[in-house]
Amino acid sequence: MSKWAGHISDLQEWMSQEEAKPSIFKKIVYSKSATAEAFDTLVAKRKIEEQEKEIKSMFYVGALNHLGIKGYKEFIHQRRAIKAKREKEVYEQIRRRKAFFYNTTMGGSITIVGTLLASMIWFLIDMIKEASR
Repeated sequence: MSKWAGHISDLQEWMSQEEAKPSIFKKIVYSKSATAEAFDTLVAKRKIEEQEKEIKSMFYVGALNHLGIKGYKEFIHQRRAIKAKREKEVYEQIRRRKAFFYNTTMGGSITIVGTLLASMIWFLIDMIKEASR
């Protein structure tokens, strides 16, 4: 069952990547026709639905019937909690990455501006000293 869950997760990840927006710098190239992509997506969604029904029946009348409806609800709750936690981690990583690049850019800009100001002040002081001689 764990193998199945891993494969379903991979399949859902593949389907979500198909919907992701491409980079603005990357050339857009499609490996399949629209018809083939629609067919593959439809088949994948139907298979997931069928397998979800099979899991539910396993809890009700199959190998996991000793857990019953309560076990199935707990399974669904755990799956949702894990998915939410993973999504939160991904978004947190994206926020941290953006913050890192922003802070690095701002730190570099401040350093450059500070160096330029210090150089200009030193140049002006040097010019004033030379003019007073």
